[in-house]
Amino acid sequence: GMLNKLSQFRDGHVCLVLSEIVVREVHQHLTDKAKIAKDDFNRAIKEVSKQKVVSDNIVKKINNFIESLPSAEDVAKNRLESFIKETNAEVIPADTIEIKNLVTRYFKSLPPFEETGKKKNEFPDAIALISIEKWAEENQQKILAVAKDRGWHNFATDSNWIDIEDDLGSALNKLQQQVRDASEFINKFLTDLDSGLKPELMGNITNFINDVVTDSSNFVPEVSTDFEYIVRDLEIEPDEISFLKEGDNYQSKLVQTGNELIISSIVLSVSVIASCNFTFAVWDATNSEYIFIGNCYSTIEVDLHVEILVTLEGDFSNQGNYFEITKIELVDFTNTIDFGYIEPDHSFSE
Repeated sequence: GMLNKLSQFRDGHVCLVLSEIVVREVHQHLTDKAKIAKDDFNRAIKEVSKQKVVSDNIVKKINNFIESLPSAEDVAKNRLESFIKETNAEVIPADTIEIKNLVTRYFKSLPPFEETGKKKNEFPDAIALISIEKWAEENQQKILAVAKDRGWHNFATDSNWIDIEDDLGSALNKLQQQVRDASEFINKFLTDLDSGLKPELMGNITNFINDVVTDSSNFVPEVSTDFEYIVRDLEIEPDEISFLKEGDNYQSKLVQTGNELIISSIVLSVSVIASCNFTFAVWDATNSEYIFIGNCYSTIEVDLHVEILVTLEGDFSNQGNYFEITKIELVDFTNTIDFGYIEPDHSFSE
């Protein structure tokens, strides 16, 4: 059913988190239902036997089969573990909460505790919510929780990290719409950068890329040669930066989305001019030393692939459309530069 739809997020930027409290409660519910199902099965077999619907021999085989079935606890455990594996869900331990926070909420009747009623019944909810909020803050991930419970809704109202929906269908629709909107926004954002419509933001990315590629310690020269050599004075000068595309869309991948936050990886091609001085030597076995036999100064133009993680914050709506780049991180890049075949240039003095 609807729960099965959660598997769509297993490899994407949306992740499913479950409180240990919720997992334990679900395990208990599944166990109880499995016990009821087995009891009903046994009663049905007894009634079938009593009414002589099948022979005693068949009833005996059925009873032997029932005895071979796993326990209700194991059935529940296997179902739950399978669901967690299929959805790639993360279980948040209950013992990560601060007891002081829990006790304060209890005595001050702060959500999810109510001022009236049996507050002790709300301890599982409180532990679940506090642990989820703590995980969200530590991982800098907003939570979209699904619950009809009033205490959960009251808690989410005061939380900077948890939003809430009444039912799973509404939550899934909200997430999917947010993903679609964010994907369209990123593609338009990259189109604008590529077209020169946002020079200031493009300048932020260009400066970051230039810092990466001009740092020669990030790169390793590769050559094909018949001689021993030493690399000296590697210099890299960036030339042109372009965004890579797959069909009509730019190569990007959403990592995180929110009302005022989009984090996306972006792949770029950076054209650079690389220069390097190679010093050649041969081994003199007689004197047990290397003898200098010449240099080679090589300059080539190559395209490097660079993947960056860009964090955008602000108003992404058509009305506002005010946002800024708040962070750029390096994810991956081509760290080798192939200079091809080289050999000593005897006319080049050291």
